[in-house]
Amino acid sequence: MQFTSIEPLESIMRLIDEYTNLILPQITQEE
Repeated sequence: MQFTSIEPLESIMRLIDEYTNLILPQITQEE
């Protein structure tokens, strides 16, 4: 996976945001 990004941090933050949006609801349901 090679992708040159001017702002890699933004890409990572976006990935984390999407990830949390998918995982967080599952965690809150389990609690």
